[in-house]
Amino acid sequence: AENLKRESQLQNLLTKVGEASSFISPEIQAIDDPTFDAFLADPVLADWRIALRKIRRLRPHTLSEAEERLLALGASALYGHHETFSQLTNVDMKFGAITDEKGVERPLSQSSFSSFMVKRDGVLRKKAFHQFYAEFNDHAYTLASSLAHSVRADVFAARARNFPHARARALYHDDIPLSVYDNLISTVRANLDPLFRYMRLRRRVLKLDEIHQYDTAVPMVSDIETRTSFDEAIALVIESLAPLGAEYTTTLADLGFASGNGFPPMFQNLAVVVSQGSQVLGKIYGGGSFSFPATPGQYVLTFVATPDSVQGYGLYTVNVSSTPPTLTFTSSAATVAAGQAATLTWSSQNATTCTASGGTGWSGVQSTSGSVAVSISGTETLALSCAGPGGSVSKSLSVTASAPPAKSGGGGSLDAAFLSMLGAWVILSRARPSRARSARATPLNRSANGG
Repeated sequence: AENLKRESQLQNLLTKVGEASSFISPEIQAIDDPTFDAFLADPVLADWRIALRKIRRLRPHTLSEAEERLLALGASALYGHHETFSQLTNVDMKFGAITDEKGVERPLSQSSFSSFMVKRDGVLRKKAFHQFYAEFNDHAYTLASSLAHSVRADVFAARARNFPHARARALYHDDIPLSVYDNLISTVRANLDPLFRYMRLRRRVLKLDEIHQYDTAVPMVSDIETRTSFDEAIALVIESLAPLGAEYTTTLADLGFASGNGFPPMFQNLAVVVSQGSQVLGKIYGGGSFSFPATPGQYVLTFVATPDSVQGYGLYTVNVSSTPPTLTFTSSAATVAAGQAATLTWSSQNATTCTASGGTGWSGVQSTSGSVAVSISGTETLALSCAGPGGSVSKSLSVTASAPPAKSGGGGSLDAAFLSMLGAWVILSRARPSRARSARATPLNRSANGG
């Protein structure tokens, strides 16, 4: 993220530089031919003659100073699709790993893909091919959008600079006539028979039932193995650069790259380079250490050592993963009174989101730590799951609401004291009428006795 931030800042700075220097090309192209030729004859401009002539060639397609300024201002926005494509294919897309014919698991990447395509094992070639392009297929819409914007940007630039079409603009900078490009295409199309014959020969030599794209790079002759020593490689490179002039070959010689010298001493202490995508994160010369923010993803460690040494050198891949999340989840009580609440408390580390489930008042997205009272009815199993870049973790607990106490009266159960009181009332109610009758009879008895 920090490197992307710096790259963005650099792009903004380059936009400002382009805006500030947009007057240069119009000014140079406004110079009359005799004066311009006199300038080029000056030894001071010897190193700039090719660049100045290219600028001069662009005169029919250079706009006014104000228009050039507008194009410079919009350059970063107009060609932003290039950055999108680069970040997608070099950083975001992950191609996984492939077990090679020796049983060694190797990372599959844009740099290692071609090495799998030359393997003699057809099953291995097929697996690497389909695994590689499956990642592109998974991002088909993003890639298509990036391509569409690229085409629109090319068409816009061609029209803005008065080219008949984008193809003419693309060839103009290298001074390639359209006829050369058209002749190349027509010649290839008119001579496809030798290509088809070659493919039939390849299929027969490799003993294939049918030939596929992943069969077109493997050598047809399996017993040929070439080995080029380091000194031979240096000699070939210098020889190939010789037509470009002594400036190229002398530069290599100054760095110590010369046939017969072996591995340049100034590079023998280069131990390891760590990169992610197209970004170099750090280097170690000889020994030492460096630090960088290791966000989850794939990193490439390139070890460089003197050729033919006993130490292994080449490309190695390290996958950095995040720390798995942890979670503590507790309840204030395992049993609560009916209708009462239990307090749930939780805390997680290395998690970015948590989700609750299992209860009426306990569901949905929760914070990564907190405390909440949840009403309990019956026996409820309450669960909490938390997730982060390093994975996920889940925990659950059970809380029970106890049965309510027995109620008296109101049609409920009758206790012993109430039954005793009820019995006494019945006895008394039955005794009262007899006493009344005796009281009414006494006066009669007395009258009878008196009479």
